[in-house]
Amino acid sequence: MAKYITDFDMKSPTEWWYVIKDDKIDLSKMKSKYRNEINKGLNNATTRRINKREFKDEIHQLFMKVMKKRSQHKDRNLESMFVDRFEDPNELIEWWGVFLNDNDKLVAFAIVDSYEEYVDLREFFFDYDYLRYHISNSLVYTLCVYYLNEKNKRFISDGERSINHPTSIQDYLIRTFGFRKAYCTLHLVYKNTVIRNIVSFLWKVRNVLLFLNKSSLGKQINALMKLETIYRSFK
Repeated sequence: MAKYITDFDMKSPTEWWYVIKDDKIDLSKMKSKYRNEINKGLNNATTRRINKREFKDEIHQLFMKVMKKRSQHKDRNLESMFVDRFEDPNELIEWWGVFLNDNDKLVAFAIVDSYEEYVDLREFFFDYDYLRYHISNSLVYTLCVYYLNEKNKRFISDGERSINHPTSIQDYLIRTFGFRKAYCTLHLVYKNTVIRNIVSFLWKVRNVLLFLNKSSLGKQINALMKLETIYRSFK
């Protein structure tokens, strides 16, 4: 199966979108609640670009700690997942670390794809034990200042609508930092007619398939059914 989009950033709402921020961030114009939370984060922690090699042990330790708590990855080889990310040779990837101001301890990191015109926030990893220090605010605010205000990128993207597992990060970005939904049209193309027919049959009985969510394969099938439902909304 291939998935692609057209009509990026439509004016009319659709069932498929990317979450983006395409204006400069101005702390003084934000709601006082969020401005205070961001200031707390900046007072507690500093976010900066890092050389991943210099912090490999700390990154590995934090990665394993976070991933072990994410239920959707409990059946995966976490060590292999770490190597895939850490050894990715893509030169567009930039790594950011969040360090406590008191002891310079690494408590979060981000993996970012920095293209010529825009930035893709690939992944965030936060140490849950330090969320009360508003480390996420320090990270996201610093990224917005750097890429939008200083580097003048067209926009920052947190990616497309999530269907595989519940996530609150996009709601957080919209609520706190002024990200928005950029609506678009979703297209699905299947490898051949046989696969297309199998998907069509499974879609007709998709409600019966919900019991399969107890297994990883079942979750993938149901995610595909949801994706197919969204795709059909454009027909």
